[in-house]
Amino acid sequence: MLVGPPTLRGAVQVRVDNNGGASALVRRVSLRSVDSNVFASPDRTLPNPELPFAVDAHGGVAVWNFDYRQLQRDADVTFRETPLAVRAEIEVGSKRYRQRGRVWVNVPGDSRLIESRWARVRRRCRRWIDEPVGFPIPQTIGDDGRVALTIRKHGRGQVRPFAFTLVKELPDGRHERVRDVEQVPVPRIWPWQTEVIVSAPIVDDAGEPVGVQFWWTVTNRSGAGNGFSALRTSELPQIN
Repeated sequence: MLVGPPTLRGAVQVRVDNNGGASALVRRVSLRSVDSNVFASPDRTLPNPELPFAVDAHGGVAVWNFDYRQLQRDADVTFRETPLAVRAEIEVGSKRYRQRGRVWVNVPGDSRLIESRWARVRRRCRRWIDEPVGFPIPQTIGDDGRVALTIRKHGRGQVRPFAFTLVKELPDGRHERVRDVEQVPVPRIWPWQTEVIVSAPIVDDAGEPVGVQFWWTVTNRSGAGNGFSALRTSELPQIN
């Protein structure tokens, strides 16, 4: 059972996933405050499955929407000055399931982004385990004819190993990996280090159509991320 933040339509979504081997008959879905008597049912003006609803076995999913503005009004009626914490509750057959986490509803006029304690801990641990890095600008050319890239980190934590992957951006906006150019591995940056230096090849763009660009894109276990422009052979006269 997952509870998502407010969507662009101003709704809090409760998602029920059935990973069991039999269908689950959901009889009731609600949001209930943690420290007050605020109670909410799915919004009738938003698209919601009609209860009771059978969620199919082996990966069946159902989503119910709740009006975020109504939750705000309910929080305002309680004369509270702090955000309202709500949890989802569902009844499947004769059993009742309660969400472990919580969703924060700001009182009217309050636009703060509220993080749970566990979310703050995860964010801080993630920053210590995998610090953000700064990309190398400017780029310098070594004696071997390759570009020397200095990777600097922003904090005191460590940076996990990753690689730079060469990506070609076509004039129509499409991106494709340059398969004949190997990735540039970047070693782990330990807490006592501030930077590492790696070398990357100069991209030969001879014969490429006008408007084509090349990027070194960060690639790690989470997929592809940001990057920076790759140095091309057509740019060498401008640098020298």
